[in-house]
Amino acid sequence: MQLQNLSPPPAPPKRYWDDSEWAIQNIQTLTEKHPDEWIAVFEGQVVAHSVDLGQVLAAVESHGIESPVIKFVEKGIHVYKYFAGVSNKV
Repeated sequence: MQLQNLSPPPAPPKRYWDDSEWAIQNIQTLTEKHPDEWIAVFEGQVVAHSVDLGQVLAAVESHGIESPVIKFVEKGIHVYKYFAGVSNKV
């Protein structure tokens, strides 16, 4: 197998990091408004939300929004099924 010279993806714009910080600072409000939903944050506001990630991504793309923060807003603690054959040892 031949390795190709691949360049890393471009760094996200500063606005992305600002939006990420905004989401962290507003997590309580986001959890109340969008429990267990995917959200897209752009310029300090939620521009799309849904339980379906595909719908959020489609909405973002249809509006031509580049580099939004995509986040799942989890309300409470979720317990997932235990699979006996899967180990969590590192």
